[in-house]
Amino acid sequence: MIWRDILETLAMAVIATIGGIILSVPVAILGSRNLVSERVFWIGRTIIATSRAFHALIIAIIVVKAVGFGPLAGIITLMIKTVGFFGKLLAEEIEDIDPTQLEAIEATGAGRFQTYFYAVVPQITQRFVALSIYRWDINLRSSAIVGIVGAGGIGQTLVASFDRFEYDFSAAIILVIIALVLLGEAVSAVARKRISTGAAGVETTPTRDAGRRTWNRFTRGQQLLRYGSVALVAGVIVISWRHLEMGIGVVRTAPAELYDLWTRMWPPSTGIVAEMVDPLLTSLHIAILGTVLAIALSIPTALIAADTTTPNRVTYTLGKLIVTTTRSVNVIIWVLVLVLLLGPGALAGVVAIGIRSVGFIGKLLAEAIEEIDMTQVEAMTATGASRLETAVYAIVPQVKPAFIGIATYRWDSNVRASTVIGFVGGGGIGSLLMSQINQFQWANAMTILIAILGIVLFSEVVSAYARKKVM
Repeated sequence: MIWRDILETLAMAVIATIGGIILSVPVAILGSRNLVSERVFWIGRTIIATSRAFHALIIAIIVVKAVGFGPLAGIITLMIKTVGFFGKLLAEEIEDIDPTQLEAIEATGAGRFQTYFYAVVPQITQRFVALSIYRWDINLRSSAIVGIVGAGGIGQTLVASFDRFEYDFSAAIILVIIALVLLGEAVSAVARKRISTGAAGVETTPTRDAGRRTWNRFTRGQQLLRYGSVALVAGVIVISWRHLEMGIGVVRTAPAELYDLWTRMWPPSTGIVAEMVDPLLTSLHIAILGTVLAIALSIPTALIAADTTTPNRVTYTLGKLIVTTTRSVNVIIWVLVLVLLLGPGALAGVVAIGIRSVGFIGKLLAEAIEEIDMTQVEAMTATGASRLETAVYAIVPQVKPAFIGIATYRWDSNVRASTVIGFVGGGGIGSLLMSQINQFQWANAMTILIAILGIVLFSEVVSAYARKKVM
């Protein structure tokens, strides 16, 4: 059974990535200021911002209520999240293209499609492929979790094992999820590295008749590798679709079912406003305290995970292990485990967010420490300063801007996470949202979603302002 769930998780990630990318391309064009009018630009950016605002589990639980349990709900959820992520980064990439090529094509009288195809596509192709692979990696992580609310994948089996108190089986599933995440990271890293190195082209030997050299974009072997990669991706897509056993008819009815749910959610109700104030504040407190806990744990972790400051190879390995493990396990899984140990409530949520954030902050902070000017460290050491004094006066001033940027960005992410951990007993607004959805109080649910959108946008503005001031 678990192998079928693993394959379903992998298939969901593949189909959702392809579908999400297809939807993202026109959205990215709409959100590129250099290609469209100002009014159209803001329409595109609104679509992108809305798709990014909500955590995947919030989208998943709503989609499950619309189209039913199973992988289709998970795929729709991940496609929506892909539009937000991929559309934003692709739009930024389009805005950074060389405008002279765009102007040159337009000057020939080319139509809009021809201009995009010949002036935009060649400049973004490499980045487009790299982003696609990276998004597949992210969708693989998410597809293992959305099943917690019934959206297919191995997450459904994980929740069922907790409900049956089969904790040894739960531990095995968590290890499988970690393995899937590490596999996705490895495949993604290798593929992106090959893309970034690229092929510079080759020069052939002179022909006997012409006596001149010619230049080719790719060697014969490189061309075969490219065609083979395309064939492999196509094969994986076909196999994934067949494994999920979703007929076209099921997919065709999904938009109508989602629209029907929307009509029940709109207009929102004001009757629940007073009741949701306290859970909203709890979610914000969980995000703040979880981030503070993560910072306290991340600083020593980063120091031993950085090659330039770790005392020895044993501590370096330990630091990397902590970073990898905490990053690989989703915050929802941490909440499930900690609820068993600490009981349901905000404490489990704070600790879960703190542990999950150690991997993110620790990894980026360790990389920042490895890039510092070591001559300052050596100068402090030469004066006879202790290890603590060296860290305070030679390392901290150099990594302070990066540290503040990393911490504020992570707090922004933790605000999103704090809105869903209540689904599994972690406290906050998520538990109230779940109860309203289970009671089919859709107007109340819409009000809560609007409030969540508000605090998420607020955290984004605060985080962006803080990073801008530091930079």
